[in-house]
Amino acid sequence: MLGAVAAALVVGVAACEQRGGEQAAPADAQPLVTTAADSSVAGASAIEDPNSELPDGWETATTAAEPTTTLPPVDKVPLGRTLSQGTKGDDVLHLQERLVELGFDPGKPDGYFGPATTMAVWAFEKLVLGSKPNATIGPEDWEVLFGDVQIAPRRPNSTATHFEVYLPEQTAVLFVNNQARLVTHVSTGDNQEWCSEEAGRCGTSITPGGVFKFYRRQSDWWEGSLGKMYNPVYFNYGVAVHGMTSVPNYPASHGCVRIPMHVAEYFPDLVSKGDVVYVWDGVKEPEAYGAQPPPFDRPDPNATTTTIAPSTTVPKTTTTTKATTTAAPTTAPPTTVPPTTVAPTTVPPTTVPPTTVPPTTLAPTTAPPQTLAQSPTTVPPATTAAP
Repeated sequence: MLGAVAAALVVGVAACEQRGGEQAAPADAQPLVTTAADSSVAGASAIEDPNSELPDGWETATTAAEPTTTLPPVDKVPLGRTLSQGTKGDDVLHLQERLVELGFDPGKPDGYFGPATTMAVWAFEKLVLGSKPNATIGPEDWEVLFGDVQIAPRRPNSTATHFEVYLPEQTAVLFVNNQARLVTHVSTGDNQEWCSEEAGRCGTSITPGGVFKFYRRQSDWWEGSLGKMYNPVYFNYGVAVHGMTSVPNYPASHGCVRIPMHVAEYFPDLVSKGDVVYVWDGVKEPEAYGAQPPPFDRPDPNATTTTIAPSTTVPKTTTTTKATTTAAPTTAPPTTVPPTTVAPTTVPPTTVPPTTVPPTTLAPTTAPPQTLAQSPTTVPPATTAAP
């Protein structure tokens, strides 16, 4: 009985990601150059209730091991130019090494300012510099980067490992014993209405603020009712932290917390079932919401119309049958219509023409001119014959 109730409940759970394109970027947003379009790999919603007894996935899931490279303390060197995506050099290598030292993940330190470094710099700009993400590091930013940077938890008295998500800054930090273990750029719900024709569902793209716990995970690309997501770790019904090929510098998901693909490779191995997740929405403290569930989705009215359409094809069959039925009586009336009696009635006028034909009597009436022609003919010859 409880299983049936749980199944009925999860049918309407809010979707995390949706197949299709993204919302338009803000005017000042800078796109991240990637090799795969986000529309080609969509996300998915979880179909399980956090309180259900389904396998949690931690026993069977496997993910790639986290890079174990440890770097020596990075010496501060002067910066003689502004660094941005596409630049190369030793200064870029120093940038990457310092980011790793602070808990950011710019990808493998190789001296190239690529997409992974771009997302790490976005997180640094938003969380440390408090500026808009434009993926550039100038001399002033360089001074801050190599200064005394402390990233402290907002909730120090939590589980030994806990995850803090800051929606206004679009960043998240994983703390282990109150030390920043991972600082990453994220992309969360865009607060827009969505509809999926394929799933026949509609909903609202919201990442709810609140306090939650990781309860389930899946390995590799996991496909749900609306698409796929990479190495998802669920914490609020269908809302999960997962990898995505596109993690732009603005909210773009349908509720989930997107993280860069290179971070998603090892993120599930950094957390355990029961680790607390705090989500700040910039309006209230997480505790004010508690474990606030996401918006539940609803049937797509357009999809309902589409399903009704097939039934309209059935009436057409009945209409065709009716047409045949009416066609039969139509042929019958002509049999009754043979008012052949009417036809003969119209034909009889042949008797009338004979009555009109008697104008043969009029012909003789016009004949008298012959008598007129004779009388003058007889009179002149008599007079003429005399001379």
